[in-house]
Amino acid sequence: MFSMKSLPRISLFLVVALVSSCTFHGQLTPTSGPLARHGTVAIPASFTWSGSGAGKVSVTMPDGEICAGRYFTATEGTSSSSHGQSNGFYSAEGSTSYSGRYAGNRYDETMNSSVNGYSNANSMGYSHSSSDIGYGSAIVTGSKGTVITLNYQTSRSSPTHGQGSGHDNRGNFYTIVY
Repeated sequence: MFSMKSLPRISLFLVVALVSSCTFHGQLTPTSGPLARHGTVAIPASFTWSGSGAGKVSVTMPDGEICAGRYFTATEGTSSSSHGQSNGFYSAEGSTSYSGRYAGNRYDETMNSSVNGYSNANSMGYSHSSSDIGYGSAIVTGSKGTVITLNYQTSRSSPTHGQGSGHDNRGNFYTIVY
């Protein structure tokens, strides 16, 4: 059977196989076309996810036809940062003249003033923005000639959940939720 020396290698292989991929399920709901008119409510779909944004997808049609293919998800993201500093010098000069009478005596007065200074105000800031949206598409083909194209949105923070729409070559249109 297995030797004791090979047991650690087999265990490691099983752990890697279990951790490296998983299957998540969704459904296609016909919104128009022959399947919607026939009353089909949900068509099961399975996605194999390995964390790479690409994998296998299969759809089991109501008549038993298995459609298989691949999906690909591209996530977008942007980030930006900004920093700032301001310095300033201010200066003011002026003169004021007064004239008038006080107790019957005339007076004239001129006052000159000058104010100079320096101001240094540091303002530092940082901003960051990113988009969490992922856009993807899948194409599956069936053993009876059905070809389904799906387009969907997901998020980087929760890539095994999403929604979208699609159509097939038989006149059916779908929404997809997974």
